[in-house]
Amino acid sequence: LLHLRDAQALCPLDAARVPRGLPDVRRLYQAIAGLHARAWRVPVRELLAEVLERFPLAEIARATFRGDQAVANVEKLIDALAADGTTLAAALAEYRRRSGEREEEGEAPLADERLDAVRILSIHKAKGLEFPVVVIPDLHRGARDETEGPILREWLTDAVGFRCGRLRNRDRVAAEERYRRIRKEETRRLLYVALTRAKDRLLLTGGKQASDTLLGMIVTALREEGLAIDEEAEQTLPGDGFEVSVRLCDRVEPAWEPAAPLAAGPVPDYQAERTAWVEREAAARRLHATPLLRRPSAESEPDLERTDRLEREDDETDALSVGSRCHDVLAEMETILRSFLASDAFRAIQTADEVHREVPFVITLDGEVWSGQIDLLYRRGDHWVVADYKSDRQERPERHRQQADVYKRAAQRALGLATAPEFRLVYLRTGRGVTL
Repeated sequence: LLHLRDAQALCPLDAARVPRGLPDVRRLYQAIAGLHARAWRVPVRELLAEVLERFPLAEIARATFRGDQAVANVEKLIDALAADGTTLAAALAEYRRRSGEREEEGEAPLADERLDAVRILSIHKAKGLEFPVVVIPDLHRGARDETEGPILREWLTDAVGFRCGRLRNRDRVAAEERYRRIRKEETRRLLYVALTRAKDRLLLTGGKQASDTLLGMIVTALREEGLAIDEEAEQTLPGDGFEVSVRLCDRVEPAWEPAAPLAAGPVPDYQAERTAWVEREAAARRLHATPLLRRPSAESEPDLERTDRLEREDDETDALSVGSRCHDVLAEMETILRSFLASDAFRAIQTADEVHREVPFVITLDGEVWSGQIDLLYRRGDHWVVADYKSDRQERPERHRQQADVYKRAAQRALGLATAPEFRLVYLRTGRGVTL
């Protein structure tokens, strides 16, 4: 997902932006784009058949915790969407309409009805079935009002009722009363079906006992039979040749206690935290601006790479320009080397007893870490010399005093000398040696 986000391929699903290392994702994007192009032109059943063929939806559903039930639910959803050969737009509109209805839809029947599992069914789906234990939840919920619109027409009598806010005409009041009685009788019939599905135990749950709810109807009926509803003790309800034990639990204790609230801590000092935050940011900027390793030569020499990059012209990368530059550099190198090889500085190096070239070092001086590379370290007798080559056109030795100090102290510490060695600048263009 991070790779897709960095490639800006998550929204929209653009197969062209998918990184090359994710070929499966690219094929998935292409398949989704193809289905999207055909979705509104073909029947839903044909479209869903292609989806199941190209994508492992059934395998994914079967791999879930309730695999068999998940597969049955997928098949039920497909059957519902593909009914009557409708298009996708019509199927989605019908599905949204069904989803808005208050009557809950049960799960699809399991492939194996003998499977020992909890089954979630609507009251209509439970007709004709029996179970050892039945739970009927949400009995505090009232029935959906079918007369909520501003206009109500009774097709049998051809009467039309109107409502505007709290005002109703006579036909509207009469129609609402008839619908209320019809709805109450239908609710009683559904409740009877639900209550008679249990073989051993029936568990009814609800949050309130309003008169217009199923729970209110049940509580009223139990009171009429003489039961003390306010008591939580188990009571007996006599029937025609049988008895039913009834127990009301007005408050069910939770299976576990909620986590104890955290103790109130001290009131945070936001001003102090802001000051500390500003100080941390300033320290971070200082550390970021300070290099981890300081280089002695960088203190006195310009950034040649950056200078070359800034001064480079656009037409300097063609083959002819590069060849001409190389020829000029070689000619200048020949002049420099000829002058250096004839100098006293070269003869002093040539006759040295011990010579070390390109000597790297890392040293801590006054709390700072220095890193560099000594061009030449040689010894004549007991006398050590640290030499550094310079190709400057103008000889300005005073610019290199800090470099000389760091190089001498590094060599003295590495060699274990009592006194610092000599530091000598060797100017290659003139062959002169300058001691600092």
